[in-house]
Amino acid sequence: MEKKVSYEMTLEEILKKFDIDIDEINKIGADVNADVSGNNLIISYTITEE
Repeated sequence: MEKKVSYEMTLEEILKKFDIDIDEINKIGADVNADVSGNNLIISYTITEE
């Protein structure tokens, strides 16, 4: 018997779950991306210095 489970979360909820401070990321002006590759959830952010 197959059982399917799915979760829907905002990126902010995902970041909080992994103790990543979204406010700190916003303060430093980072762009945050979440992507799925195979069984891996990849969370990355890029800091742009002026």
